[in-house]
Amino acid sequence: MIIITFLSFVGFFVYSKQAQTKKDEEKEKAKQEQMKNQQENQGYKYIEPTMTEAELAKASLALKNGVSIDDPENDFVIPPVGVDADGKSDNQKPYSLGWNDLKKVTFGADNENIYIRYDFYGILPNSMVTTEGDDIRGIGGNVGISKFKSTDGKTNEGMWQIGLTYVESKGKDSKDESAGYNVITPRLGVTSIASPTSEIDKHGETIYSLGSDKGKVYGGVGKDFLMAAFPLANLHVLPGSDISFDIGVETGSRVYHHASIDPLLDFGSAKSGKIIQYKLGSSTYTSVVPNFK
Repeated sequence: MIIITFLSFVGFFVYSKQAQTKKDEEKEKAKQEQMKNQQENQGYKYIEPTMTEAELAKASLALKNGVSIDDPENDFVIPPVGVDADGKSDNQKPYSLGWNDLKKVTFGADNENIYIRYDFYGILPNSMVTTEGDDIRGIGGNVGISKFKSTDGKTNEGMWQIGLTYVESKGKDSKDESAGYNVITPRLGVTSIASPTSEIDKHGETIYSLGSDKGKVYGGVGKDFLMAAFPLANLHVLPGSDISFDIGVETGSRVYHHASIDPLLDFGSAKSGKIIQYKLGSSTYTSVVPNFK
């Protein structure tokens, strides 16, 4: 068994642990060696998985036929006092920056992808912002899937994430702050995870047994939205099936674990919003308050 680390955007990254055959391990080893050589000899360059015109047209059609939910301005969560596993607390006075404030979420699906678009009250900046002496390192949108049906007929849970990051860790992984950070050209990326295990990593995050960074993105810097296409095949989600999930946007910073949290369909002081019940490809939804017991 090996552990694969997926791209972190704002400090809420996760790990995936997947069984592989000897052949797969050899291929992965060769790939890592190739990447190492590229970084040492040529310099590694991240290629943002931007939607083509055709992919954008497909996404726009699915979103047009999907669901759109408005979110009030400046309705950030005031989190409880406490320290997370990384030693940081959540911001008791969330920064209101406009571009971290959720305005509307639209989602839809076809037989290949689920599409999510997050609209904000402000324009996403072209470089890292410092506010009140604190560096805002990234912003990300979460779709926390509490229930979906796999192609094998089993029920599962997981998460889809899109993130815009302004820094890159110098440490061994994306959450290792011991060696500091480099400020980078902002970049978008996606992550899909499912099948949580009973294990946790050294940062207190749940380890998942299924994960992928495949998907496409649009929007980002200079625009007031983030948009993603997540292949259903990443998590073996059955097309046209019923899924349950909550949606939220978070920012991470140098000082805080969460510099701001803005859930969709929020209620009370919970960090997550109501559970959305949705049939993939439908234009309607229902929502319920989650049972935290």
